[in-house]
Amino acid sequence: MSSIYQLDKWNVIVSRTPKSTADLCSQLLSEFNYHIVNDPFQIWPDLPRAFVASRILTNSALPSGHLSSIVSSRLKHPLFDQTDWITRLRSTIQQLQNTIVQVVRNTAGDNLVRAACEVYEKPWLDVSVTPSKSSLSSVFKLLTGDDSMAENRCCLGKLLVIADSESLTYQLPRVPIRDCWNFYTSNDVFVLNNSGKGNIQALIEHWPNKIHPVSIPAATVLDLPQWYKEGEYLSHFTRAIDGPCSNESQFVWYKKLVRLDPHSLHTAERVLFKIVYEQKLRASSATIRGGYKVVSFTSVPLFGWPQLTKFRSHKRRWDFAPYGICINQACLSKKVAKVRYGNERTWHGLTESQRPYFQAKGKKIDWTVEQEYRHIGDLDLSTIPHESAIVFVATDADRDFIKPFSLWPVMLFNSLVNIPAVHPVL
Repeated sequence: MSSIYQLDKWNVIVSRTPKSTADLCSQLLSEFNYHIVNDPFQIWPDLPRAFVASRILTNSALPSGHLSSIVSSRLKHPLFDQTDWITRLRSTIQQLQNTIVQVVRNTAGDNLVRAACEVYEKPWLDVSVTPSKSSLSSVFKLLTGDDSMAENRCCLGKLLVIADSESLTYQLPRVPIRDCWNFYTSNDVFVLNNSGKGNIQALIEHWPNKIHPVSIPAATVLDLPQWYKEGEYLSHFTRAIDGPCSNESQFVWYKKLVRLDPHSLHTAERVLFKIVYEQKLRASSATIRGGYKVVSFTSVPLFGWPQLTKFRSHKRRWDFAPYGICINQACLSKKVAKVRYGNERTWHGLTESQRPYFQAKGKKIDWTVEQEYRHIGDLDLSTIPHESAIVFVATDADRDFIKPFSLWPVMLFNSLVNIPAVHPVL
């Protein structure tokens, strides 16, 4: 006989696996602080009258107010390839306000919906809907298991619905009751993907007024913000790194190369992906006199980059490569300072606080063409609004790879370069 061990503040409760639905309800009520939902029809007006109060239990005070569900047709695998679906999920979750998300176990993508609620700190309700004749051991373990508070900070509680499938789905006899629950009880249902011929389609036809299909509008030239058109931005370009990243040692990188670790490939697009994913520009002291760690920007407009793109053989790198991020200068004005170009006399005349912004003019190479600005230390990009930055890449494949992970629009470099600058009338 299997047992469930639940630790509480005072003692250890050892509970046997229930043998019947009545036994399950009894144990939940007596040992695990569940209680009966006395008037489910007041909470869920569309719930079929065949339900009885003793068949709906919860371990928390059920929240009142607006309820939402996020549903989908069957989700394909592997999950790491479903970037479009995940993008729709992220967009939907981020836009939700003043609502509680019902997450029904064993529906398509339920684990990802639950994770998204936690990532974006949206309140959610953990719902288990099961027929009265289902396997009780798995249900019991799920409802009484010790959930880590660190993983479920936004969960408002658990809800158990024990239903007779015929009484719940008499109008939709072939649709699983767990899918029906989302549509019967939610005020709004957001559809991430619909095959058009399965259970979700049948429910959509039955509840058309609750449905909100989710799509991601493509960025177009017309979407470009005014700050970009007027050249009021600073840009950070990425380049291939023939060596370790700023936060790893040379030897660690060598070991990654030996293991054929894909994270050892520091191409320009992968460096940009890391920036977008972490939402952070990491400072580096490479080529900076005095060893100061800084993040560099240029004020050269993108349409001027093709003339400046050049391979620096002595540094084994490309300058002004077509990968990077443009940021509205208004978001950076208090965080960056213009570089002071000069010679030895200039350097020795600077104070300690001014020296991180020094750059030699150069003898063989004129570095002043970079029109550089610098930020001291790492730069947190998470506070940069969606409309205040543009990520740019060289190819369609790069855009498709980075876009699902980007907080900001991702566009092709050539499409941005070919847009004429708009200068304000003085």
